[in-house]
Amino acid sequence: MMFTAAAMEARAADTASPAHTKLSLSAFGEISVPPDRAYVALGVVDDAPTAADAYNASARHSANLVAALIRAGVPERSIRTSSVSLQPIYVVSKVASSNAALGPRSYRASNEVTVTVDQVDRVGPLADSAIAAGANRVNGITFTVKERQRVEDEARL
Repeated sequence: MMFTAAAMEARAADTASPAHTKLSLSAFGEISVPPDRAYVALGVVDDAPTAADAYNASARHSANLVAALIRAGVPERSIRTSSVSLQPIYVVSKVASSNAALGPRSYRASNEVTVTVDQVDRVGPLADSAIAAGANRVNGITFTVKERQRVEDEARL
């Protein structure tokens, strides 16, 4: 109804005056759908006296994590490495005259995988399996829909 009235008003103004009349319309569409896909970011973090020890421990724990996810029914193609890092952990002097770093005390290595889960009711049990296998970091769970474009198009109707 509002669109029809606005269009008639614009036409009347256009015939009454040679100046151009501008007609602007906007709309809002909304649709709610349950998620049918989740992305779960899981990882391991290890500290060790040397960089090599930290890196090797993290790689070993990450392999255990991936193996546990596969045993829990996650297809290997749904597991992707999303980050790997290695950094020194420094000791800082507490001497009043100096706050200079004394050098690395140890090293911290981390590995993170992102798991695509197409059965969202399995997210909790998969996270439990990952933690039982040594995951000591859950960096986030994102719920979404597989056919996002189709849902957005449906909201526009």
